[in-house]
Amino acid sequence: MAALLVAALLLIVAAGGLAWVNYTRSPAYSLVMLAGAVQNKDWDGVQKYVDVEAVVGQAVDAAIAKTPGGETGGLGALGVELAPSMKPALVQQAKDALRAAVEQGAVGSGEIQGVLVSVLVARQVKSVTYSGDEALVTVEVPRKSGAPFELRLTMKRVDDSWRVVAVENILDLPGLLSN
Repeated sequence: MAALLVAALLLIVAAGGLAWVNYTRSPAYSLVMLAGAVQNKDWDGVQKYVDVEAVVGQAVDAAIAKTPGGETGGLGALGVELAPSMKPALVQQAKDALRAAVEQGAVGSGEIQGVLVSVLVARQVKSVTYSGDEALVTVEVPRKSGAPFELRLTMKRVDDSWRVVAVENILDLPGLLSN
């Protein structure tokens, strides 16, 4: 009887260990670690779990495409011509602002920074759809008023962790490029 009890306990411990290892290799765990990096003001940790260059570039593209009137038709002919030459400077400026905000513990508002903050504070994973080494992860981002916003992130597996590489519904983010 005692041997059966010991065997059952070992089986439970082994199953729990396997479940923990699987969890630590999931997109959900990577998002928890990302939130921890933000909380600890750890810029290197943030970069481990977010392809900052890609996500900031995507946010800058969205900002450039958005007109003051709220249309996504762009900035007109002049803006279309200038946008490619402006993008590297805008991306660098946004990355610098985000880094400063993380390192100072002042993750807050600002158009592009607000988009990235939404990624950084996303903790409640609602669903994960895997496609090889990529995953589409839907997370709930708290809003000051109303129901949480469902943010859709594309994540890629990097070794034993996952990294945010794109925000699928970036133009739908609350407060993004407010008029």
